[in-house]
Amino acid sequence: MRHVAGIALLVLFTACGQAASTGTAADEQAIRDGANKWAQSWNAGDAKTMAELVSDNYEAIDASGIHTQGRPAFESAMAEQFATRSAGMTMTITTGFVKWLGATSAVAGGGWSVTSADPSATSRGTWLSAYQKRDGTWRIASGLGATEPPSMPMVSDTAHIE
Repeated sequence: MRHVAGIALLVLFTACGQAASTGTAADEQAIRDGANKWAQSWNAGDAKTMAELVSDNYEAIDASGIHTQGRPAFESAMAEQFATRSAGMTMTITTGFVKWLGATSAVAGGGWSVTSADPSATSRGTWLSAYQKRDGTWRIASGLGATEPPSMPMVSDTAHIE
């Protein structure tokens, strides 16, 4: 009888171990579509729609050290940003990769650029976000965006400096 119970447990553990450890092609497309929706919402200055893209327990620290916790705080921060930004700014986002941590969690990253009629407001950089799938929907649990630093002079450009 122990032998049968042992085999049953082995089959159970094997079945549990075979659960999906990665997302599906549809999951990856949902994450990629979310990045596009982020850009569209940002371009429209729509903080409410952007907030729908983040999880209830969203948490991040921006480049200036401001810690944002929760969807309401995220929405408020975005509304504040939109109220003070220059008109005519447009964001474009590319998703370079989606890396699966499990069937309901992933990390994705890529690049972004913001163009404006004012050349001083134009910028670009990279982004990295942690995603969670809850109730069939992929949302950003945490994210980081970094502005591309100014280009550094090449050694050949500075060789004549003493």
